[in-house]
Amino acid sequence: MLRALIRPDQIFYCFADCGVCEGYCPVARQEPTFSPRRIVMAAAQGNLTALLSGDDIWRCRSCGRCSYHCPAAVDFLSLIRELREQALALKTEAVARQGATSKDGIKGDGREAA
Repeated sequence: MLRALIRPDQIFYCFADCGVCEGYCPVARQEPTFSPRRIVMAAAQGNLTALLSGDDIWRCRSCGRCSYHCPAAVDFLSLIRELREQALALKTEAVARQGATSKDGIKGDGREAA
């Protein structure tokens, strides 16, 4: 499913050291270790263990700025949602840290719905 969300031509842009998404991402501006580009590259390479067990997929605030400004039109929001759903299914430690209990209870920003 993840590979269907990222086309080969989009991967080329990400691997070509684009980074436009990072310039528009409010989380990346506040947390230098957060990078939408690195998340896309890791997902494209199939490096899911670190993504699903880490906190980065939950740090995204789903504002959509990265996708809006991406020259390759990567649908980052769909990718984040899919990664969060997979993390929920695996019940990773990161899910427990976020307090997420079900995919229906996840808002776009990764926090449990009230």
